[in-house]
Amino acid sequence: MILVTDLLDELISSLELNVQVKNVVDNGDGSFTLTVDRTWYLTDNLYFLLGSDLYKVKSFTLDSELVVTQSDHENTPIAGTYQLENPTFYHGKVKPTNDELTKIKDWYRKPPLIWLFEIFARTEPSEPDSIIDSEGELRLLFLLYCDFANWETSDHYEKVIKPMNTVVDEFLRVLRDYPLVGLLGSVTYINHANFGQYSITNPADTERNMFNITLSGIEIQPNLPLTKTC
Repeated sequence: MILVTDLLDELISSLELNVQVKNVVDNGDGSFTLTVDRTWYLTDNLYFLLGSDLYKVKSFTLDSELVVTQSDHENTPIAGTYQLENPTFYHGKVKPTNDELTKIKDWYRKPPLIWLFEIFARTEPSEPDSIIDSEGELRLLFLLYCDFANWETSDHYEKVIKPMNTVVDEFLRVLRDYPLVGLLGSVTYINHANFGQYSITNPADTERNMFNITLSGIEIQPNLPLTKTC
């Protein structure tokens, strides 16, 4: 049986989240306005590379404009096509995944994460001549660092959920074209502002977080059929 985790890891690594910088304007205040074709997951206060130079997003207009500042260099951004870092893939149950995520510092300097929640079931077809190796529903979460304390719900949508939706769409496009993936039917989308935040029953009705870092994003639930390799 093909391992779903291996396939997803390979697929996510193959994504090409390219940004075409069409025009650069020096704003005279230490920031630059970039006219771009795509912004993907880039959002306020996130650091990212243009080539080998690190920049910080001051503000953005989805798939249109980035206002950026230099970080630890004085190089002016130039027009051209650049590839963003791909999301980092994680898989597992909540506690081991949280343990792994907790070790990472400076989340605002990291690309988003894609988390495959385990446990998930896979079914092999009963027909021996079936081209399907296995199939079953997955829970995949596309998550980005956010600010629980200072953001309103609308901020989560504008700064995380809408940007991450562009990454989800590209992921599904590549997934549908992947050689080992069968016919992918409808996909359930669930938006998660303040992902993993929940209340427990106690006198103070305290809100707890599933993870030790604050995340928002989108969950998709595709029924993923994988075909046999020969």
